[in-house]
Amino acid sequence: MDILFENNTKDQIKEAADNNTLLLLPVGILEEHGPHLPVNTDNVIAYDLAIQAAKQIKDTIPVMVLPCVWAGYHGKELENLPGSVRVRPKTLFYYMYDICESLVRNGFRKIAIVNGHGQNPAILQFVSRCIANDYGVNILVTYPMGMIGKAGKQIKTSPEGGAGGHACEVETSLVLALREELVDMTKVPEGDRCQHRTKFFSGDLFPEHDVVNFGYFSTWAAQGSRSGVLGEPKYASVEKGEAFIKAMMQNYKELLTEYYYLMEQEVTDKG
Repeated sequence: MDILFENNTKDQIKEAADNNTLLLLPVGILEEHGPHLPVNTDNVIAYDLAIQAAKQIKDTIPVMVLPCVWAGYHGKELENLPGSVRVRPKTLFYYMYDICESLVRNGFRKIAIVNGHGQNPAILQFVSRCIANDYGVNILVTYPMGMIGKAGKQIKTSPEGGAGGHACEVETSLVLALREELVDMTKVPEGDRCQHRTKFFSGDLFPEHDVVNFGYFSTWAAQGSRSGVLGEPKYASVEKGEAFIKAMMQNYKELLTEYYYLMEQEVTDKG
């Protein structure tokens, strides 16, 4: 049976569902990522890391990776920039709900979303809640950059604000490590380090100052960008990307294993 969902036959898919296979569903967007990264950056991160995460657990947990959902949501700050392809929040909700509903009707009860785009989470979490309410299937929503964890502070070298989360030191390092041929480091811009940093706004994926987790406010709305970058990609490297991925994969292995067996227990308890 192939680890890629789409490469299997209907009979193999049925067997996978009967075997309580975990599905990883990558979600990203086509969106500008400055002059040095492809517009496919978030899809590359979501899809490639979903495959790597699956390989971490495939010897102990049955797992498949679905094709990447390549269109997501972003605000109006980006919608007129070349290469940015957005769908409305309601469209993304219904599209993702329908995909997950189809998978549940196919018999799958363990689904983990690997989301590569920072403006998708609230919508994806709402999908998870609605599927749980309607079908009793609890979908896990994950964000790869959040899975780096505390190791991020030790790996990054840019000043605070340099890992702003969009085409920054971290994203650029990840694409360098995953698909180096897609990155043009000769076109890396400078001067778009996140400046809006307060006790309520981190301005960095791994802030050095204390931050109160008050809720959500758009970084684009708070600051904006001249180059389409939020951060300092000049600090990126293949080696840092590999280190970020190593930290992610350790956490993904633990999280996906925890989720799988927690859902297995739920089925046992209810069954």
